[in-house]
Amino acid sequence: MDISTIRYRPGRAGPSSMAAGGVVGLYRDRWAATQSGRPDLREFLAAVPAEDREARIAILRADMSLRWRTPEHRPPEWYRSEFPDLDEEALLTLIYEEFCRREDAGESPTADEFVARFPDVAAPFLDVMEVHRLVGGTSMFDSMGMVAEPSRFPETGSIIGGYRIVEELGRGAFGRVYLAEERHLADRPVALKVTRRGSREPQTLARLQHTHIVPVYSYRSDPETGLHLLCMPFLGRTTLLHLLAHPGIGEVRSGADLFALLDRLEPSTADDQDRESVRRPIVRTTYARTIASWMARLAESLQHAHDRGVLHHDIKPSNVLVTADGLPMLLDFNLAQERLPDAGGGESIGGTLAYMSPERLGVMEGVRDDEGDERSDIYSLGMVLLDCLIREPRPFSMPPSTATLREAVSHVSRSRREAMPAPRARDPDVPSSLEAVVRKCLALDPERRYANAAELAIDLHAVADDRPLRFAREPLRPRVLRGLRRYRYHLTAALVAAAALGLLAENAVRTRLRSLQMDVEVTRKRGQGSESALRGEWDVAASQFDAAARLAQEDPSTLPRVPELLAERDLASETSAARRAAEQLFRAGEDLRISLLGFTGEHREPVASVQAALAAFSALKDPSWTDRPPVARLDPPLRDRLIREVNDILFLWAWALARDRSTHPKGLHQAIQLCDRAIPFARPDAPWRAIRRYCEDKMDGLLRPDERPIGTEIGGEFQWALLFELEGRIEEAAACLERKTRREPGDYWSQFYVGFYYSRLGQGESALEHYQVAVALRPDSPWARINRAILLHARGDSRLAMDDLLAVLADPRGSNLPEARLELGVVKQALGDEAGARACYDRLIAAQPRGDLGRTARLNRAKLEVDAGNLSVARTEYDALLVEEPRDVSARLGRAMLAIRTADAVQAEDDLTALLALAPERAAEFLARRAVARLARGDIEAALADATGAFRRSPDPARRRLWLRCLLACRRPEDLIWLDQPEDLEILPTAGRPVLADIEAVLQALARMSDKRASTVSPGRIHRARAVILSALHDPAAEAAAELATSLAPDSPEAYLVRGRVDRRAGRVEAAMEDVRNGLALHPGEPRLLELMALLELDAGRPSAALQDADRALAQGARGTIRLTRATIFSRLGRREEAVRSWAEALREDPEDPRAYLGRAAELLALGRSDEATADLDNAADWAGDNPRLLSRVVRLYIRCAITRPQRRDRVWVLARRVLAAWRAQHSSVSSSSARGRASK
Repeated sequence: MDISTIRYRPGRAGPSSMAAGGVVGLYRDRWAATQSGRPDLREFLAAVPAEDREARIAILRADMSLRWRTPEHRPPEWYRSEFPDLDEEALLTLIYEEFCRREDAGESPTADEFVARFPDVAAPFLDVMEVHRLVGGTSMFDSMGMVAEPSRFPETGSIIGGYRIVEELGRGAFGRVYLAEERHLADRPVALKVTRRGSREPQTLARLQHTHIVPVYSYRSDPETGLHLLCMPFLGRTTLLHLLAHPGIGEVRSGADLFALLDRLEPSTADDQDRESVRRPIVRTTYARTIASWMARLAESLQHAHDRGVLHHDIKPSNVLVTADGLPMLLDFNLAQERLPDAGGGESIGGTLAYMSPERLGVMEGVRDDEGDERSDIYSLGMVLLDCLIREPRPFSMPPSTATLREAVSHVSRSRREAMPAPRARDPDVPSSLEAVVRKCLALDPERRYANAAELAIDLHAVADDRPLRFAREPLRPRVLRGLRRYRYHLTAALVAAAALGLLAENAVRTRLRSLQMDVEVTRKRGQGSESALRGEWDVAASQFDAAARLAQEDPSTLPRVPELLAERDLASETSAARRAAEQLFRAGEDLRISLLGFTGEHREPVASVQAALAAFSALKDPSWTDRPPVARLDPPLRDRLIREVNDILFLWAWALARDRSTHPKGLHQAIQLCDRAIPFARPDAPWRAIRRYCEDKMDGLLRPDERPIGTEIGGEFQWALLFELEGRIEEAAACLERKTRREPGDYWSQFYVGFYYSRLGQGESALEHYQVAVALRPDSPWARINRAILLHARGDSRLAMDDLLAVLADPRGSNLPEARLELGVVKQALGDEAGARACYDRLIAAQPRGDLGRTARLNRAKLEVDAGNLSVARTEYDALLVEEPRDVSARLGRAMLAIRTADAVQAEDDLTALLALAPERAAEFLARRAVARLARGDIEAALADATGAFRRSPDPARRRLWLRCLLACRRPEDLIWLDQPEDLEILPTAGRPVLADIEAVLQALARMSDKRASTVSPGRIHRARAVILSALHDPAAEAAAELATSLAPDSPEAYLVRGRVDRRAGRVEAAMEDVRNGLALHPGEPRLLELMALLELDAGRPSAALQDADRALAQGARGTIRLTRATIFSRLGRREEAVRSWAEALREDPEDPRAYLGRAAELLALGRSDEATADLDNAADWAGDNPRLLSRVVRLYIRCAITRPQRRDRVWVLARRVLAAWRAQHSSVSSSSARGRASK
């Protein structure tokens, strides 16, 4: 009973689909065996467990397939009506089956036709059609979604792809095999396999180059028909099954008889001399020893496949071709699978029950999870050997055709446990040694079978040559008789010589016995070396081969074996050296990747290291280095990992050359050469071809990023992501690697670099998640910890960040990393450990004073001087940095900010103007800073232009406050009538003339506007703006202005909002609540009113109700200060951790709001986290400017920090002096209260 793998179907295969192919085979057998009527589909479905959905779908699909060519054909609608519980996946499978069947019949079905018939599954069906097109379906979709005429298989006499079709040899569900003539090679006969879809068989066969595996000449797609052509040599039609099924097989007694039977089945056209040269060595042997010789060659071919990670999974007599000259050839690698260390169950079980190993049957029975390893193939080959010895196929009993799937599998499993049919009972000529080989192959426990096919080949050769077995145990009597028979002439000669010559004969016997013993010992040591090599113990194998060679040199009879033994020793030593070099490359791989990725500077630095690391494999010189014996003989997992590592490192090298903006055409040419060397062995090679085109276009100045292909190959995601990064498509690069991490969560580099991409995109939490995984995968990797520390520090978890950095510096691999030292200084500086930060910077500056990291350390040290009040020292450092490198953006910005701080507005404006030319991509930031400088210089109109430009480029709260400050400075009341929140005026930038003077001037202008009857602005708006400004100044007249504004616009929610805010600031909570209720009656769900209600509930001592209102406001789309409101509520509720998180959310929206830093600092102090609180207070002081109220709050909290951190007391005095200066400046600018009163009136 054959169990075939199924064609593509919708849905995702899982563990439950393991036996779906078996269900199809069993149902087909029942269909064929039933002469009257058909098997009951309902009964058959009932026999399959309900949870095995894949098997049930396979039965339905098989039923439709079997009925297709009969009058009993049923459409999907019939199955839907007969089985109402049919789910969407099953229905899609049946719809797709009809579509494919009609295509195979030469019809042209359209997707639109099926959408009209099944509108409820139209969307998933169209997805299936898209996959159908991508995987090479017979239908080709045009741009309008129509289906073109499917390609037809060629007819006899036609020509396709350079081949003339002679005759059809066979056909299957998806292809046909023809005897063809290859026209451009003198019409040589070939076997041509033609399919409408591609498969992995050509790639598998291309890797397997062995005398007894049918090779592949070529594989291509015919551009005219779209058919796939697999060309193989034509080696005849006779298989081992044909021989065993022939009636004359029972009369065969020798190799000559077997070849005579072969000639009758298929007369040979080969040259008689060539044929006889192949047959001669075994023509005089017995039939059993001939079979042993054939099976030994098949075992060698099987070992060749296993060494390359390929498991056949369908070894049976029909898959063994016997050529005309008597050579067995292994066929049909359609079901072959890659053998991976972590591979689980496949999508389906393929093979033949009669030859299936017990472990694969156990998977079908549901008692095992894995299908076993190469020993399953050894079991199948043992079944074929047993067939040959008892001269009939399928020696074990098979289930009746009426059996269900479970019954069939159970029956075959039970039969495996029965006594094996004894070949010698049927044919006494079968050697007992060969029967012992069969029993070892067919052991139920895989551990008791041959460990690999090479051991089996050795024993089969021993049987064919009548030599002792090395691995299987045979009875003692046959072994003794064989030894006597083999050495009978030597023993006879020894006895005659002993009788005739006495002592001379005795000496000759001793000499011969010594030679025999020497030969046995040499063979034993060589066998030990072979066994060690099979286990991958190459150093041990080399020493054992060397010991065997030295021993062979001691006796003339074994001397001819020395060159072979020395060659084996050298190959084992080279393989061991290759393995050590591979392990060394794996250890150095991270440092090489980090250097090439640019984390440690220019990529030219690691070039010599890359060349040295790859020199052991000649990867840069020999494109076929992967097939050289030392590499080819490595363990398949190690070899595959080595190829991937070399591939990745070379690709990173080419990528670094392509990325470098300063790359000379010579460097791009070098990148192209790297591509040409890697493409022959790289899998997939599409990214290599894409980066090669990129370098060519870059050399020509013709970059066309929109024409780049999108990578979809599994296994090439990392390289495609790097290509996307080259073109600035960071989001696509991150998405590409995100897919890779979901499929292979244990891939360290994908986790590491997708975290890097997310951090570049500003998605810190997503980046942190991937860095967490990367650290878990490689705890000793310094770079994952460094990047995680940067993100943790940015999030406010500075203590955790410092733990990571200290762990890096404590490890020998990271102890000398300047990046870790720099980040540790940044974290210590943020935590208020100025001495520790300075020590880190000083050490780094001493090591590389003019390097990039050394310059960054000098910048940070200058910031320390600013915080300590040593402004002249900081200015000197900035000046020195700019003398060394005038284009240093960070140093110039630092000097500009210091100039603003020291009232040197001209210097600040000059530096910021230069920065706009140096880094135009940061124009919003630099325009905002220059607006502050121009305010300080008194150039109000220019400051307003800069602030407006900054706000347009980046409309965040900080830019809005700066724009408002400039509008106030311009004293244009008509531009300020939109003011609705007094708090906006309390945290304005304080550059230039005192802000209070500007506010009072605007207030007076608004009063004049309210007196003008011809004003274009409504009086209600004017009085609302006046009420807001008066409230910000804590003037009682604000209440009257708000009352007047509300009376002028009683239907305006804005009027109630402003009056409610004014009332709240005046302490009239109930009146403010009434205003909120009136406003919500006019505009239900208005988020600003809901936020004000939350604040009022908080003022009334109802924080829980306040939180509900704040959440409602947030749900309604509240922006701006809502995060501050929620954080304040959490603080009042005592939920301090949530308060800290809410303050952090507020800072993410407005990183320049000193109120948020102050609020979080207070909560951190309450939690005992004074270091982090100090960092927030430093930021609050930076953004508070010269606002005396905010600076006073900073000082009060700083005093609490200084109690536990005495080293911060100097900082307290610096801030205290700033507070005193700010209060003096404000009081000197305050106008008389009487004048302000007149202005308010």
